[in-house]
Amino acid sequence: FCGSLLTPTENRATFARRRVGEYLDAVIATAGRTETIGEPSEFIEILNDTASQLTFSEIDKIVILAPSTGDIERLPAVSTLAWASLIEHSRVPTTFANIVSYLEHTGEIDISLGVLLERSGAITECENVPQAERLELAKKLLSARDVILTAESRVLLVETLGLLDELAPTAVEAESGPLVGLLLGAKQLLDNEDAFTTRLMVDWATKEFAMSTSANLPRFISSSILNHL
Repeated sequence: FCGSLLTPTENRATFARRRVGEYLDAVIATAGRTETIGEPSEFIEILNDTASQLTFSEIDKIVILAPSTGDIERLPAVSTLAWASLIEHSRVPTTFANIVSYLEHTGEIDISLGVLLERSGAITECENVPQAERLELAKKLLSARDVILTAESRVLLVETLGLLDELAPTAVEAESGPLVGLLLGAKQLLDNEDAFTTRLMVDWATKEFAMSTSANLPRFISSSILNHL
């Protein structure tokens, strides 16, 4: 990699810091033939030392062409300038800490994060996270229907958080379709009359599916629940 451009005492990271333009050219020129990055720590060092000198498109090239062994375990270890590219190209694991760090930076679950979450299907390393923080992330996941398109994917992600208590119906945004029913079936939503309020039962199809998955429905079913809609 980089041939005679490297001095005897430097590695890829020091070369990238010293001559970022030539490093980027070498990354593109050797794509698929020579490793542009060795150890994960070297990937972190290169991104941190060069990100401020590069455009998003240039950072993207480095991330795309880095070998799979260069995945970043901890997102906060890398310059925030590289986060969007790392998330977009699935170069970080979907640990609770990584997801929350990204959300604190962006303020929302964007398309790139939505794709990464759907692809991974799980949020990991939640064991030591307080329940209140897990609950907050669960609410964000469930409301992200514009970027995590299927209710099934959102409910599966919530299940991996390991909530000790079911969500209160007031924590769920109204949505036509199977969301409420899936949450009831997965025992992630309190199965009581509050789950069948007119706010959540926005149409008959939503109610019909929720009724089919509710284990407790016979205990609280009423004419008002049946007759609405």
